[in-house]
Amino acid sequence: PRKLTLLFNSNSAELTAGHRGQLQGALGELRRAERLIISGRTDDQGSERLNQALAVSRALAIRRELLSLAPDLPARIEIDARGRCCYVAANKDEDGRARNRRVELVYTPSTAPS
Repeated sequence: PRKLTLLFNSNSAELTAGHRGQLQGALGELRRAERLIISGRTDDQGSERLNQALAVSRALAIRRELLSLAPDLPARIEIDARGRCCYVAANKDEDGRARNRRVELVYTPSTAPS
């Protein structure tokens, strides 16, 4: 499987031009993927309720953008949003928290010819 990681600003689910560029760049492989899992994640700042809502919002923002770029993807997209979970770095400083505020798009490109 491949993984595309998109980092977000604190307390934000707003897509940036960088996010759009990353998704556009991966679109060829994403169109051929048999399955896409969009995992929304947060840092440990704020309440569990706030972070869960933010994780969902981030994942849905990525899904909306993907569907606007490639409307043929919906049957293969899954959402896995969990706030205050699944950290890739310690939350003890801003650098670590920034790495945890992310969406991971996990997919396996198909080996079948296009």
